[in-house]
Amino acid sequence: MQFAKSAEGAIVVERALHGSFFTQYGITGDVFASTPLSPACHHYVSFLIATAYAEPYEVLLGALLPCFWIYAEVGRDIHGRATKNNPYQAWIDAYAGEEFHAAVRATIAATDAAAASASPALRARMHDAFTRATALEWVFWDSAYRMEQWPV
Repeated sequence: MQFAKSAEGAIVVERALHGSFFTQYGITGDVFASTPLSPACHHYVSFLIATAYAEPYEVLLGALLPCFWIYAEVGRDIHGRATKNNPYQAWIDAYAGEEFHAAVRATIAATDAAAASASPALRARMHDAFTRATALEWVFWDSAYRMEQWPV
């Protein structure tokens, strides 16, 4: 139930948030639909989908946790030093906000609970998934900063 509610919240909040940016910057539905994922984004999404498909629940939790946790930390970090009239203030507020941080704490707790009853081998797989997803988060953020494109 926790993850179903979290997914619903992400869809509602992120669609509204991104929709406001689309309006603000004049991005039409057709432009969005025709814009390919960056290589880093494609790889990260593919990793998460493959993990959800082929790995046990505990490993999926390890793979999902960095997305929650890193967005929360980045949101809070930027919130503490953002300039006034920041065009991305809505994004900053969403991810720095207490509601999102409550979801992060719940995800950490669910992951910790799953790890507590997992075998050492399964905990190692959870850790590997967490480590890979954390690296992919970094690559995703870096690719956006560099405006990465497909080379071919």
